[in-house]
Parts: sequence; structure tokens; C-alpha cells
Amino acid sequence: MSTADSASLLRRGILALLVFGCVGLLSELVLLEHYAEISQLPPLILLTLTLVIVVWHWTSESAASLKAIQVVSLLLVVAGAVGMVLHLISNIEYERELEPDLVGIQFWTEVIRGDMPTLAPGTLIQFGLLGLLYAYRHPGRKPASGG
Repeated sequence: MSTADSASLLRRGILALLVFGCVGLLSELVLLEHYAEISQLPPLILLTLTLVIVVWHWTSESAASLKAIQVVSLLLVVAGAVGMVLHLISNIEYERELEPDLVGIQFWTEVIRGDMPTLAPGTLIQFGLLGLLYAYRHPGRKPASGG
């Protein structure tokens, strides 16, 4: 097996992991009814968009579909970071209401363990990084123009 064949196989494996993860997380978010408020929709939309773009790229491997993977991957990273902050803020507000006298490490322990899973949106970051890893030095990438 040549180096190019190995790289192609690894890239396909990365895309398969991305699809598997997106389907799993999308299913879990739907089961958890993570659509009750409009602010809960971005992960559902981004995961669905990621699946559509990956299928498009898998079937065409065009430069445009590769660029779309890069864009949606960056959006996943940003959305994951924003989601972690929003979950953290929600847990802080809840803990301040529930136990206003709690401070220090006890307060932060309760915040991290709160109803909103603080680290869960980090999964979006991981998926975004998988997409960016897939696109890194991809042979179908248009070379940068310049002189």
C-alpha cells in the first residue's frame, strides 16, 4: 500500500468517525429534547449540516465541498466553546439561586456538576477538530494563489 493510499484510507476513517459521532450526538440531543428553546437549536443544526456536507464531499470530493467541511468544522469549534460558556453560566445562576451562601471550591464543584453538563458541548469542538484534521493538507485543496 502506497503512502497516498494510506493517507486516503486514514482520511476516510476520519470522516467515518465524524459521521458516527455526529449521528450519535444528534440522536442523543433529540432524545434529550434539546430543542425546547431556540438557543438549543444551533448544535442540532450544525450537526445536521455537518452530515449533509460530509455526504456531499464523500460523493463528489470537490474543492467546494472540502471548503464547506472546513467552514462547518470551524463553526463546530466556535459553537462548542460558546455552548460550554452558556452551560457554565446557566449552572452558576442556578447554584446562586439554590444556595446563595455557597462559595469557593464547593460552589464551583456544584457548578461543574450542575444540571447543564458543562463539558458536553466540548464534543462539538472534538468533531470540528476531526473535520479540520481531515481537511489538513488534503490533496483536493485548491492551492493558495499568490506570487
